[in-house]
Amino acid sequence: SDIPDYCTGVLILPTDYKPDSRLSAVKTVRKLGREIEFTRQEQTALVNWVVRHFQALGKGIARADAEYLIFVSGSLMNRLLPEIQKCALYAKGDAVTREDIDAVAHHLPEARVFEMTEQLSRRNFDGAFAILAELLQMRDQSPIMILAVIGKQMRNLYAARVAVDDRLGKDFVMETCA
Repeated sequence: SDIPDYCTGVLILPTDYKPDSRLSAVKTVRKLGREIEFTRQEQTALVNWVVRHFQALGKGIARADAEYLIFVSGSLMNRLLPEIQKCALYAKGDAVTREDIDAVAHHLPEARVFEMTEQLSRRNFDGAFAILAELLQMRDQSPIMILAVIGKQMRNLYAARVAVDDRLGKDFVMETCA
């Protein structure tokens, strides 16, 4: 209550955190301030948003390629916007293709790990090793985090294999791998 009018205080909370409304600090913030919630867009709305941004830059993109961009670069709009701009500037034709996205868009480590495990499942060990070497060269990613993501992806593949073998169904796989 003693923050001057010319100042703005901002509290940023993780997306999965829900403040306890019974606490006096939460009550005070809600009484004296304003709560603004930024939520993630659903896949359909996000794909439409990506397509519109490419159109505004004079480029087209297939819905499948827009979904691929979201998969490899993440679903946060503030991270997608620079990737959209890079891809639009890089693309030679009227439409942005998957090859354009692969050439210039930032790939999240999780997406690269997914690609690496796909290479392993195809027994393309050289391709998997090349992706691993690329991940290890990223200065902003620790090897432990990369190992954790690889472990998670391998657990998901194992869960899918067990579900297929035991005829547990698609719902079991979706719940286990979420």
